Amino acid sequence: MALRFKDFQTYIYIILMAIGLALFVISSNDLIFGNKALINNGITFKSAGPWNYWIFTLGIIMTGLFVYLYAKTMSDVSKFRRLMESDSKYSFMKNMKELEAISQRLGTTYKERLTAAKERWKIK
Repeated sequence: MALRFKDFQTYIYIILMAIGLALFVISSNDLIFGNKALINNGITFKSAGPWNYWIFTLGIIMTGLFVYLYAKTMSDVSKFRRLMESDSKYSFMKNMKELEAISQRLGTTYKERLTAAKERWKIK
């Protein structure tokens, strides 16, 4: 079984969100706040010169984008779990297209869970 991006997307989103937040905090300190404690410890982008504004912008964009993607993924996980907990075959069948779409977006673990639920309800 090959590992795919979808199987690790939440971890990747968290890591990239943290990197974006670090870029934003460090560059905003250089451009706006000027906290000497960070600058004296070498946590600065002052050597980047005018590129610091681009680093600041990249930090904002990365943080916002990956917060959104992480929230969307967690929303899909929550919706998948809620739809899988149905007590009737009718409601499970009614939500089948949505469950398949969500499991496709979330990766192999959720595809396996959906396949197991289909076998439990004896659905092909």
